[in-house]
Amino acid sequence: MLNAVVMAGGEGSRLRPLTCDLPKPMVRLCGRPILTYVLDWLTHHGCTRAALTLGYLPGEIAAAFPEGRYRTLPLTFCTEKTPLGTAGGVLAAVKRCGFTGEVVVASGDGICDFDLSAALAAHRQSGAAASLLTVRVADPREYGLVLADDRGRVTGFVEKPGYEGVTTNLANTGVYILGEEALARIPAGEAYDFGSQLFPALLREGLPLQAIEQRGYWCDVGDLASLRRCGQDLLLGRVRGVNAAHLRKPKSEVPKGVTLRQPVYIGERVSIAPGAELGPGTAIDDGCRVEAGARVRGSLVLPGAAVGANARLTGAVVAAGAMVEAGASLFENCVVGAGGVVSEGAELLPGVCVWPGKTTAPGARLREHLRHGAGAGAAFGEVGMAGRPEHTLTPEFCVRLGAAVGSAAGGRVGVARGDGAAAEGAAHALLAGLMSTGVEIWDFGRLLPAGAGFAAAFCSLSSLLYAGGGPTLVVRLYGADGLPADRGLERQVEAALTRAQPRRCRAEEYRFPAAMTGFPLLYDDALKDCAPGGLAGVGAHLSCANAGGAALLRDAFFALGGVEKGTPALTVSADGLTVTATDETGRTLPHYALLAVAARPVLAGGKALALPREAPLAFDALAAEFGQRVVRYSPQGGEA
Repeated sequence: MLNAVVMAGGEGSRLRPLTCDLPKPMVRLCGRPILTYVLDWLTHHGCTRAALTLGYLPGEIAAAFPEGRYRTLPLTFCTEKTPLGTAGGVLAAVKRCGFTGEVVVASGDGICDFDLSAALAAHRQSGAAASLLTVRVADPREYGLVLADDRGRVTGFVEKPGYEGVTTNLANTGVYILGEEALARIPAGEAYDFGSQLFPALLREGLPLQAIEQRGYWCDVGDLASLRRCGQDLLLGRVRGVNAAHLRKPKSEVPKGVTLRQPVYIGERVSIAPGAELGPGTAIDDGCRVEAGARVRGSLVLPGAAVGANARLTGAVVAAGAMVEAGASLFENCVVGAGGVVSEGAELLPGVCVWPGKTTAPGARLREHLRHGAGAGAAFGEVGMAGRPEHTLTPEFCVRLGAAVGSAAGGRVGVARGDGAAAEGAAHALLAGLMSTGVEIWDFGRLLPAGAGFAAAFCSLSSLLYAGGGPTLVVRLYGADGLPADRGLERQVEAALTRAQPRRCRAEEYRFPAAMTGFPLLYDDALKDCAPGGLAGVGAHLSCANAGGAALLRDAFFALGGVEKGTPALTVSADGLTVTATDETGRTLPHYALLAVAARPVLAGGKALALPREAPLAFDALAAEFGQRVVRYSPQGGEA
């Protein structure tokens, strides 16, 4: 019977931001946590029971083994309420589990293929109180060193020396075999360390310590460079007991047009678009997406992350659920934390990290870590807030956005949505956020963007949120006038997002959203009012890429007396905001030419025109003929 204690309680500060929300032993390499490689190694050499000492985020490790075992190996989780040091934590685990005899101690973040069975035999033969497994290293300055005589008896220790202090290259791997005599020297319930306390104390007492030199593979995953190097070594078959050929066999379909330069790991449910290139030492974990033109080399892309079109990753790490958008670039030892976003065209210089949940500005060139601030994900762009629902415009973010609008705008707020399940989900999340602030909410259901602007003005709302789009969602914010929200309101919403302190109402202040199911009929009536004289005998062919929009327009047209005819053909955009006409000769009249015709009766009625800033100057001259003016607005809001 062989018992082991695996030390898995460290914070892994040198691996941040990967370890901001994840214990270091749970960081994944080639599809599974580092800790599982350690447990496989112990099982291979006859370990029958293992205790795990936990400290930092213990629930993350326990949750990974819900049945209390790893494969056939029973596990006991020993969480330290107060830090006990390496030796103190091991002793507490030994006592809790009732281990007797010798105990193997290993680190939960070090991968090796040592011949543990031979080391156990050597330990027993030596009669040592404790044995340390050691390896020869190229640069001794990075390790704790062990001084030993010709027989392997330990004579002293040197901790990470400078050049002048290097007298050996025999490194302590942190794998120990402890006899009962050594365990008895550890004080119970006290913070006590192996390297600085227990082993020097054993030497002082004259108890034998043995250095058992190993010639196999060992990697102490202490920083980002060693993490990537270890992943590459696994793929290259440098770790005995790990089937590298199996790792290199894709677990997801790789379409034609994708370039694979082995060794590469591809996990399950991975989507890779033709034109992408994956280079040596790359691992794409489960549920990831790599778009066309992306080039990923020597990098780790962890579960659920995405790499956008034409992005470049070289020696980088992208954490779970993070997003590298189109055209972005990451270089050696760059890290994007869980849920972080490197926006379109942005560049991270070597060693720069984006902390979990943070978003870079589009096109930014970062020389320093991004740790603080709401980032560009909380800013309005040309068409509102845009992003993918699985990365940028997640349901969680939409809840926050709804709460921010409710806090900033107050009054009566509307919500509408376009077609598709993603837009529906975003709208429900926006509604939930708005409800948490206690504002009055009107839910308009599915509308065209043109109808959403009309709803905000017609119903005298303080603001309206519209969610539309498919793979890329867009959330637009409209003001009380039905135009895109002005920059003042947008800044208020952005500030509320940044502060992350929205107004929270009491349970009795929550309001059910008013279901505006009849609003499409009002919109239909408003369209009919645009032709007060009717359209009796007017013939045209109407089409719209949006099925709902096509039905609405055709209903209004035929109700006014219009008839179906091949020409002229009127084509309305999917958002309902622009229209073009083609006559019987095939000549096309653009949107603004038709708008000029429609503007004349509006101007004659004594009203000004509100037009996008790119509308031709001819409208100003037309308005002047009627003694009126043109008010131009920016797509992102505000008068231009």
